[in-house]
Amino acid sequence: MTVECVKATVRGRDAEIANYTPHPVTVYAMDGETPVVTVPKAGVFIRVAETVTPVSGDGVPLIRIERDSNRIEGLPPEVPGRYLIVSDITYQAAEPLGRNDLLRTGPAVRDDDGRIVGCKGLAV
Repeated sequence: MTVECVKATVRGRDAEIANYTPHPVTVYAMDGETPVVTVPKAGVFIRVAETVTPVSGDGVPLIRIERDSNRIEGLPPEVPGRYLIVSDITYQAAEPLGRNDLLRTGPAVRDDDGRIVGCKGLAV
């Protein structure tokens, strides 16, 4: 599957950004007012493997979720000049891998009704 990348300047260089979260990400300047780029969702996700175990099925189901930070599903090989937006949980789990291409969203930008509409920058 081909993943759509957006061309952008990152650290003063031409780069590509792909978004492996389940929603488009609009990145704003640090003023929180000026949109810089919107990265559409790739349609595939990079995630930490997890096991779901039912705890109780009476009424509202209760479950236990155990994440295996040693198994990251869907992580493609690193490509020079390409950055991947991933969830915060995935970013944290991947830190020991030493990947320099993974990004997570910065502080939330909200509209007047409090809905998240983007983020201030991308965090490394």
